[in-house]
Amino acid sequence: MTVLVLGLDGLDARYVKVNALLRDLGTHQLHQNFNGDNALYTYRVWNNIFAGELGGESYGEPYVPYEPHGSYVWEKFPAEVFLAPVVNPSLSIGTDAFPREYIESYAPGNRLDDTLTKLNIGVRDALKRDVPLVVACTRTPDIVGHHVPNEARYWINRTCYLAERLARRADEYLIVSDHGFDFNNFGGKGIEAHTRRATFASSFCDFDSMTEFCKGWHEELASVLVDQQMDALGYK
Repeated sequence: MTVLVLGLDGLDARYVKVNALLRDLGTHQLHQNFNGDNALYTYRVWNNIFAGELGGESYGEPYVPYEPHGSYVWEKFPAEVFLAPVVNPSLSIGTDAFPREYIESYAPGNRLDDTLTKLNIGVRDALKRDVPLVVACTRTPDIVGHHVPNEARYWINRTCYLAERLARRADEYLIVSDHGFDFNNFGGKGIEAHTRRATFASSFCDFDSMTEFCKGWHEELASVLVDQQMDALGYK
């Protein structure tokens, strides 16, 4: 039995709904209700999601990295991790935990294709081997939203189709984005182009706000993984 956690950076919940993506997965908006100037800052939000806590992050110059107090989710349970949800490896959360070939970059279509292909191959292999927890992330929606506006819809839709197929292969799944993106303004720069319409879908937990999700989803995941281990041992 495997739990799949998919992080889709910048996937906007309204875009998902309008375009009928991720159908039948219970997808809805996760209101990104962090406060302050850095509320929609990628490096802050993913740290909070994967560490299961609420903390700060410096945005601007000089860059001051935010180091969570707790462990990342893949350090708490037997897990495999694919695709860092940040561009710059030097700023990548859990850099040592991510295979270097999976670090993403601002890139043309062939690189985006390579990114999603690696994601698909890696996750499907881990699911076949019944890895207890698989954490896979891509920044494709955010990258194309900012930097490839003319092809943004194609790549976002393709990312969602892939995510849906992978979720259906897992025993349990969780799909989440860190924030949304102003899809009426593809090509916008910085966090000003981000929205608070994060995307959420899960077969084992339900949250409506980012703060409650960050504080509670690790506990929900632990319950699923413990039940999974007990079943494997023959306990009911």
